[in-house]
Amino acid sequence: MLNHIRIILCQPSHPGNIGATARAMKNMGLYRLTLVAPELFPHVEAIKRASGADDILAHANVVQTFEEAIADCQWLFGTSARSREFPWPQLTPYEGAQKILSYTTVKQEVGIVFGTERSGLTNEQLQRCDYHLTIPTHPDYSSLNLAQAVQILSYEIYQRFLSLSEGTFSLQEADDAIDKATMEEVTGLLQHFEEMAIKIGFMHPNHPKKLIPRLKRLFSKAQLEKEEVNILRGFLKLVGKEQT
Repeated sequence: MLNHIRIILCQPSHPGNIGATARAMKNMGLYRLTLVAPELFPHVEAIKRASGADDILAHANVVQTFEEAIADCQWLFGTSARSREFPWPQLTPYEGAQKILSYTTVKQEVGIVFGTERSGLTNEQLQRCDYHLTIPTHPDYSSLNLAQAVQILSYEIYQRFLSLSEGTFSLQEADDAIDKATMEEVTGLLQHFEEMAIKIGFMHPNHPKKLIPRLKRLFSKAQLEKEEVNILRGFLKLVGKEQT
């Protein structure tokens, strides 16, 4: 179950935070780390702060774009301490851990995304996520170090995993008959919708308003299957032919 979970750090600026993240992950049985355009990696400080979790650093998947990092994920959980313009389903770490394990039980790929140390995830990145994870903190000070946030979420996941293994906790498994679309497939659908909306005059390319973010939220709530993506893209392709 835990092997279907990856921790994704977007543009981490300090190698020490990468090392501390690896340590936090290994403490809780998580081993898949993806780094999006890290400023300094590999780095001796990362190895030092990993404190024996060097294997996670050695096998980290380093990519240059967010899209590469999430391409084959079927579910995406984004972390954020701030409320955003478009409300998304919000979960605590405890609630999120249950959701995550329900998906990995049926071998679906889950990504947990963390933003930069300076500003967190962008609105664009958060709009790609199925759920937003928020760690409850004292209202006077909500700032958490990157590795601290990873540790809290990893801990909740591992505690639910232990409870399942011991038979003291149960969860409703996701439907393993559902062949959920990957993020790459949903991205292709969104791009296709945008192209056709411009082509038929439904959206002005210089004044798109809120159409694309709202479509992203719609598709996220719909939890599209691969076949559903294919149906929608087939429809859009036919509409495109009618316009030529």
